[in-house]
Amino acid sequence: MQDTDNGFPIVGDKMDDANLEQAKPTLIFFGAAGDLNTNRQAKRLVDLSKKIQDKVKVIVIDVDHPANASALKLIKTYYKGYIPLNVVLDKDGKLSTSHSGEIDTGDLKSKVDRVL
Repeated sequence: MQDTDNGFPIVGDKMDDANLEQAKPTLIFFGAAGDLNTNRQAKRLVDLSKKIQDKVKVIVIDVDHPANASALKLIKTYYKGYIPLNVVLDKDGKLSTSHSGEIDTGDLKSKVDRVL
């Protein structure tokens, strides 16, 4: 397989919503188009988000093309230069965990469950 693709691997209706919600835990996914690791992790994230979307806000950010100022602020605050990156914030917006590189769906769910 090649480490390229035709665009960012996740698309959706609310891709520009990069605002944290008060009193709700958040999972932030940072990735980039053309990165095979991002593509694989994106598939895991989509599967997980279906299970947690009622309890956790999921924000997806393309680090190469931030959707708006809110996304750019999250990049400046949490992104450390490695993709993919999954960041879990508790309901108060405090960092619970940050994991760069690929992570198994079950392991990521465990990290999210800690803030529920």
